[in-house]
Amino acid sequence: MKRTKIIQLNDKKIFFCNLKDVEKEEILNVSQETFSLIGVELQKGEKANFLIDVTNLQIPPKIMEEIEVIAELHKNNINKEGIIGITGFKGTLLNIYGWLTGSQLRAFKNRELAIHWLAS
Repeated sequence: MKRTKIIQLNDKKIFFCNLKDVEKEEILNVSQETFSLIGVELQKGEKANFLIDVTNLQIPPKIMEEIEVIAELHKNNINKEGIIGITGFKGTLLNIYGWLTGSQLRAFKNRELAIHWLAS
């Protein structure tokens, strides 16, 4: 199953990383694949809208550290970030964090809502 793809909506390019129910051994590979796609597909100066589904995902701390290093390299290429799979209080905390830091980071209940926000 291909877990990384580009979704086009309203002339916006949304990079989608599907980590829903992924085995922990695959997490880093899928993350690297996603950031590689961003590196290849973005034109110079272009910023990406990024959507990630983390439903039922448990990321071991060591893998999370490696993902953070990769993400840091691409942070200047990201415009908006939508996250699916973080709900309730954790989703609210993530939205507050996004608001406090001035970033375009939001948690969503479903993919459709996230995609429409990212394409706006």
